[in-house]
Amino acid sequence: MIALRLLGTGNVAAGSASCRSRLVQSVGCVKPSAPNRQPPLSPFYKGELNRMAGGLRRERSVERLCHTFRLLCLFFFLIMPSVFLADTADAAWGTATVDSTGDTGRYTSIAVGTSGAAYISYYDNTNGDLKYATNVSGSWGTATVDSAGDTGLYTSIAVGTSGAAYISYYDNTNTNLMYATNVSGAWGTTTVDNTSSADTGKYTSIAVGTSGAAYISYYDGTNGNLMYATNVSGAWGTT
Repeated sequence: MIALRLLGTGNVAAGSASCRSRLVQSVGCVKPSAPNRQPPLSPFYKGELNRMAGGLRRERSVERLCHTFRLLCLFFFLIMPSVFLADTADAAWGTATVDSTGDTGRYTSIAVGTSGAAYISYYDNTNGDLKYATNVSGSWGTATVDSAGDTGLYTSIAVGTSGAAYISYYDNTNTNLMYATNVSGAWGTTTVDNTSSADTGKYTSIAVGTSGAAYISYYDGTNGNLMYATNVSGAWGTT
C-alpha cells in the first residue's frame, strides 16, 4: 500500500510537470500584437494642413498689425497735441511794445534765462546804437550798451547760468566784430576782430559755455570767409 501511495505521488508530480511544460510552450507560442499605427497622410492632405496653418499665421499677423495701428492712432490723437501745445496750453499769445523811441528794434536777438525772463539785443537805427532790453525785474527795461559811432548791427545774445548777458555785434563805423557783457554788473565792450583793411564781424552768432567763456561765429566780408572767435583761454583769439 505504501508503494501504491508513492507511485500515485510520482504520477501526480509527473503530471504537474507535464502540464507546466505544455503551459510554457503555449505561452511562448503567443505572438505580441503589432502596434496600432496610423496610415500615412496623403500629399494632398498635408498640403491642405499647411495651407490652413499659413492662413492662421497670416490672420494673426494682420490682427497684430491692426492692433499696433490702433495704438499709434491713439498716441497721435491724444498725446501729440498736448506736446505741440504745451507752451500755449495755459496762455494765449500776447505782444508788448518794448522800446518805441525813434526807429529802433532792428537786428534783434533773444535769449531766455533759467527763470523764464527774456533778454533782447537790438539796433537803434535812429541813434546808431546797440541796445538791450529785459523783463527780468517783472517789467520791461531798456539800456544803451554801446553808442560809439554807428554800432550794434547783426546782434546776437546769450545768457549765462548766472543771468549775465553776452552780446556779439558789428561796429559799422570801424567794420569790426565787437563783444559786450554785463557779467561784472555793468556793461563793458571789447573789440574782438579789427583786422586791418578788412570788413569783418557781420552776421554774428554767440554762445556761452558753462565756464562763462564766449564762442562767436561771424562773417569776414573782405575775404568771404567764415570766422570763429573765443576767449576760452582768457584772451580773445580768432580763427
